[in-house]
Amino acid sequence: MKTLETLRSSERLTENEQAIARYVLDHPEEVTKLSSRELARRTLTSPTAVLRFCKKLGFENYNEFKVNIVSELKSLDLASTMIVRDEPAVNALNKLAVLEAQVIEETKRKASPEALDAIATRIAMTTYVDFFARDVNATVASYASHNFLLAGRRRIVTASRA
Repeated sequence: MKTLETLRSSERLTENEQAIARYVLDHPEEVTKLSSRELARRTLTSPTAVLRFCKKLGFENYNEFKVNIVSELKSLDLASTMIVRDEPAVNALNKLAVLEAQVIEETKRKASPEALDAIATRIAMTTYVDFFARDVNATVASYASHNFLLAGRRRIVTASRA
């Protein structure tokens, strides 16, 4: 899990650690340029609290924590994908394509090859696969059913669009 995601969802932080986490989430780019002493000063904590915070998140030290934040920020390209009012439709479509590529890359990064192999093995051993879904997921289920049919597999899709 990414560091910023961990900070957003972590419930096991002390009061000092919560203050540090809030500051990091509110000022991620700024934090990458701060020393641990300066971060401690701005969060009204101590440099030791900042180090304990980093270690609790699984980092060896504050610099490793900062490098990870920098890496995450570099992987985001939000400015180039923000759609604004009265923007030409072609530009909006290009931005959506960039967003789609980012989502695919993030999915590849988080996907486990072992889990994918296990899923593929189970699907190959079955005669039928039932999908129970609503809304957009029902459309995805229909698309999957179509692809199973093209691959010569008999599949049943049970999808509720309600």
